[in-house]
Amino acid sequence: MIFSLVYGVGIRIYYAAICLASFWNSKAKDWIKGRQDWENNLRTNLPKGQIFWIHASSLGEYEMARPIIRAIKQEKPDTQIVLSFFSPSGYNHFKDEGLVSVKFYLPLDTPYNAKIVLDILKPKAVLFIKYEFWPNLLQLIIKQEIPLFFAGVVFRSDQWFWKVPANPVLKILKSCTAVMVQNQQSLELAHRYGLSSHLFLTGDTRFDRAREISLSEYSNSMVENFRKNHYTVIVGSSWIGDEERYIPLIHKYLHWRWIIAPHDVSESNVQRLAKALSLPTVFFAKAQHSEIFEKRVLLIDTIGHLSRLYRYADIALVGGAFGSGLHNIVEALAYGIPVLFGPKHHKFWEAEEAISHQLAHSYSTSTDLEKWLIHYENAENRQLTKGEIEHWFTKYTDATSRVINILKAKEGL
Repeated sequence: MIFSLVYGVGIRIYYAAICLASFWNSKAKDWIKGRQDWENNLRTNLPKGQIFWIHASSLGEYEMARPIIRAIKQEKPDTQIVLSFFSPSGYNHFKDEGLVSVKFYLPLDTPYNAKIVLDILKPKAVLFIKYEFWPNLLQLIIKQEIPLFFAGVVFRSDQWFWKVPANPVLKILKSCTAVMVQNQQSLELAHRYGLSSHLFLTGDTRFDRAREISLSEYSNSMVENFRKNHYTVIVGSSWIGDEERYIPLIHKYLHWRWIIAPHDVSESNVQRLAKALSLPTVFFAKAQHSEIFEKRVLLIDTIGHLSRLYRYADIALVGGAFGSGLHNIVEALAYGIPVLFGPKHHKFWEAEEAISHQLAHSYSTSTDLEKWLIHYENAENRQLTKGEIEHWFTKYTDATSRVINILKAKEGL
């Protein structure tokens, strides 16, 4: 009761804060605008047929959901996939492949909104990707006896719901149809808290998606000519904290080539980064072949290419681990290239495990980074690591088929 009261007040304060921020923050503005008249829009656009509802908080969760969505449509072509997002970064960058019938913003988690959503959708089953827990909605799904699944879950001992007394999340996890976790550590932790009969180790569908992309046909003659026979470093999802470490090395090692994809590809940030580099730079979206000769930096100023451009690199730096958190390293590892990143990686099991197998390395200073870049400039070192990465990576593929088998076994499909 106390938790419900505090949560009810907190969720409304959260909404008010986003409304206030929408006056100057474009993402907050999109968050508010996207939810205007959501009920009528959802009723109007809802397809006829059996609904399978998938919720992906943001773009990263959607990437995890994509292989599952494809597999569901292969298994049950007539199933109508309805996809919800919480964040504008997922909603705005969603690319329709003809598999999703309708997408919508998940409304604020109030008892009223939860009832309306379920009254409209009447889903056969609901799948939440990873661990976004909205108590009012999830408790109502369970109360209405709709099969509820969680996939791609990672549990850590420092997560709040293990520690806060009388919170509903543990009850939700124990009452849902199935919880599918990514790794052994999550499985063991969940067992300690009483999740057992409906707990499954399925792996991480990002590995399937990354493998699929790495094997897909893709070529870019401009990038090929840019790198030629040079040792090439790619920086994925770069932030200022990463830049401070690698930019000095760009000026020091003139024979290396750099492909840099900033996390924020807005024109203002791309221009800021180009100015910080202080050397002639090629911009990916506007580049002409004649511009690339004798240039040492290629700036990726558009979204949607990074996961395929890793194939042109000898080594990857993945950003974010000097700030809020590490970005996706699986996309780079899919190509068998070693990965380097900053110190804030402890919430990411794949990073921890890759480090333990010497497939990836963490650095704190420009000197640390320089040491690893020089080490992997040696082709023999890269080749040895590549074989080890490929062996390790294979262990975590095929998560999608495991998820589909559980959905079928538990009457989700």
